[in-house]
Amino acid sequence: MLRSGHVDIALIFRHADTPLEEEGIRLTHLLDDPLYSSVTNPIRVSRTTATPPGWRGCDRCRAARITACERAGFSPRIAYSCDDTVVTQSLVAAGMGVAILNGLALRAHRAPGIHTTHLTDSARQIYAATYGDPPDPPATTALIEILTSLP
Repeated sequence: MLRSGHVDIALIFRHADTPLEEEGIRLTHLLDDPLYSSVTNPIRVSRTTATPPGWRGCDRCRAARITACERAGFSPRIAYSCDDTVVTQSLVAAGMGVAILNGLALRAHRAPGIHTTHLTDSARQIYAATYGDPPDPPATTALIEILTSLP
């Protein structure tokens, strides 16, 4: 939609190992979105010898979430797939596994009964993406300035 001109700006996320955007797409970094492991009972999970089944999100996120798990000291056993973070949280709260969730999803909705642990070495980056040569339309420039000035 950026290339075709249907939109002037898009908010996107990238993980560290995401391939570079195609030529002509310009990125403005807005924030780092931390990742969290989410479980119903952190004591039981940390003491178990078997990794509980996990939920994975979209295909773009799978590799980043596997890497986050490995940095936390375990290899995930992915048993389910769901790219809806509200549903994923509800399933974790029901005791049907663990999941890696991003901070923005947890800010928007937090299911009762889940416990989260910040994965300190893992985050995804949020960018404003535009396409083509500068200058951007005045409204796009103003929006990027507002977004980059937020705390």
